[in-house]
Amino acid sequence: MNFDIKKLSAEKIFISLIIVSLAFENFRLFTVLGASFKPIHAIAAAAIIYFFFFKKITFKKVVGSLLFLVIPLLPFYRINDTREFIKTYVIYAMMVLFITLVLPHLKEEFKEGFSGYYRLFNNVIVIVCVLGIVQFILMNAFGIMFLDGVFGRFQFHYNNYGQQAGFYRAYSIFHEPSYFGWVLDIALAINLVIKDDGEEKRKPFILVLLVATIIMTVSSSAIWIMAIILVIYLISIRKISVNVVLIAPIAVFAVIALLYLFDFSFITDSLNRLFSEINTENTSTFERIKSPIEYVKATMTHYPFFGRGFGQEGFVDEVGQIGQYKGVNNSIFGSFVTLGLTAIVYYAWLVMQFFGKYGKKNIITRVILLFVLFGMYFATGAFLAFDTFIFLVIVLMFLSTIEKERGNA
Repeated sequence: MNFDIKKLSAEKIFISLIIVSLAFENFRLFTVLGASFKPIHAIAAAAIIYFFFFKKITFKKVVGSLLFLVIPLLPFYRINDTREFIKTYVIYAMMVLFITLVLPHLKEEFKEGFSGYYRLFNNVIVIVCVLGIVQFILMNAFGIMFLDGVFGRFQFHYNNYGQQAGFYRAYSIFHEPSYFGWVLDIALAINLVIKDDGEEKRKPFILVLLVATIIMTVSSSAIWIMAIILVIYLISIRKISVNVVLIAPIAVFAVIALLYLFDFSFITDSLNRLFSEINTENTSTFERIKSPIEYVKATMTHYPFFGRGFGQEGFVDEVGQIGQYKGVNNSIFGSFVTLGLTAIVYYAWLVMQFFGKYGKKNIITRVILLFVLFGMYFATGAFLAFDTFIFLVIVLMFLSTIEKERGNA
């Protein structure tokens, strides 16, 4: 990737801005219709406008866009809160238009300048990791709330230190520890399965850094997702490279040392919470698993085809409100509550991006990337948030590089 100003293109600029925007998830430009407008929204909107006017739009793209845009409008006649529906639908429409109008061009550019973009991505990840580790040490050893309110009046969400297992949890410059953990899970999966000569020398350092920092988030979901990623990857290895031999003892030592700090109670506590809290209202496990499942059951009974509609989860209708919060704190199930059975169309499209005509190539790479994406969606309720959507975009751009057998799986 050459940043020579004379050779810069719109694609280069947008890809670079998207990657850098990962670190500004907790930064708000302004508020509109009660929602925060962040840098990633501005980047996406600018990209959609640019590619709509300056790139050729095929008939296939028009039909595809209309299909996805029309489906959520079908239950509009029974929407309770029009403003909430419109606010959510605008974000959804931006996602659809970004996928159909912008993403194909970004994927092509990403393949061309892959090494530079990969390095930029890792640079951002290393910075937020280092900030998170320093924060973890200062908060727990010295009581210094490092990075507290770092974005000042532009901050999207008040810092949530969150204590667990007796430790303040690292959140770096994001709005909460679990989100930070999911960011690092995505980075871990990408660095495990994507190979590039320019990054191989520092990859052992990045992998150790990621594993250590994920543990410091003390996020149950992020740590379990990390563990499954590592298991799948280790099972898939056919050759033990020199780097793996060097990194393995360091990684094992780091994991053991950090788990020792938690007196190994984190793992048992996590499992106990999973099984003991799942049927207890107002607990995290109930709100992430049991409540969303009950929402889906009730939605399929009353609104099977088109769901409850965007932004309507908290309103009293035939389904009612289930659990403590308005909405579904699990994006996998939340999409079925919002869209009904038509959510299958969305997931069919998503899976096809991973296993379409390239399905026989780099199968383990595709499985790991799809798993970590679904793992993040399962653990967060942000199905219609651009913060999580942008990870789909980044994963799909990385996925485009293995269409030419770039990956190592």
